[in-house]
Amino acid sequence: MKKCSNCGKEIKDHVRFCNFCGQEQQDTVTEIVEETIISHDDTPSTQGEDIRHTNQSNQHQQFHQQTQNNQQQPYNQGPIINQQAVNQFTNRSKNYFSYINKNIKQPIIGKANQDGYFGLINYALICVFTGLAISHAIGKVIGITGYSESSFPMFLQITLLLLCSQLVNVVTVYLLSGKIFNNNMSFMDTFDRMYAPIGLAIYVSFAALLLSFISAIGIGLLFFICLILTFFLTSVTYVANLWVTNNQSPKRNTFYWTIGAIIFGGVMQLLVSIVLSDILGTSMMNIIQQMIDSSVSKFF
Repeated sequence: MKKCSNCGKEIKDHVRFCNFCGQEQQDTVTEIVEETIISHDDTPSTQGEDIRHTNQSNQHQQFHQQTQNNQQQPYNQGPIINQQAVNQFTNRSKNYFSYINKNIKQPIIGKANQDGYFGLINYALICVFTGLAISHAIGKVIGITGYSESSFPMFLQITLLLLCSQLVNVVTVYLLSGKIFNNNMSFMDTFDRMYAPIGLAIYVSFAALLLSFISAIGIGLLFFICLILTFFLTSVTYVANLWVTNNQSPKRNTFYWTIGAIIFGGVMQLLVSIVLSDILGTSMMNIIQQMIDSSVSKFF
């Protein structure tokens, strides 16, 4: 109960007008206004919660629907081909063969063509083709005696020997031209200077490889001619690059330093041969011994 603000008599709490004097009660009006404001404030919040619940429900439904669609679609396990990478590889292959053919027609000694990686490819291919040709030819000869083991270990040994031997030549040219005579060239440029002029050796060594698979009268002679021509071309480009190197250091005599580089290269070749012989000689001797044993058991 509360008292009327006008007459002072007791009236109910929520009565707006006094039952005795009819005076409007101000505190009751204030409470009604506050309740109205609170009710209006609560309504949007409730509506917002309803909207959020509705959105979440829709999202769950969409997720389940998408999951079902993905399960129904077949999974493609095929390889993803990068067409741009394929095109780049094709263009580089065309450029490489153009590079080889250009240097066959007009070989240039002592000059880098700014395609060092092509020179490196030439270096690797010449050694691999020659190693394959020699190992396969030796394998055929051993096979005649009855020895039937794989010639792959021999291929690895011969190819390693060729790679190291040619690398000694590259290092010698690089030291003389780039370090002693102070020419502006990188180690990769040396590969290009060494192996760009002998693009012909790529085809000749590959021809030797093909000839090693043919057993016919006269083919053996062609095989040896191809091998000799390959080694001749690599030797010529090595010596030629040493002699035509420009000397940018006047205090160092070109003739004597070039002679010294040739001697240095020869000594290094000898050391590489000795080291590799110690490493690979045992297995090579085992193959030769097995070849001899097979021959003896077959013919005697």
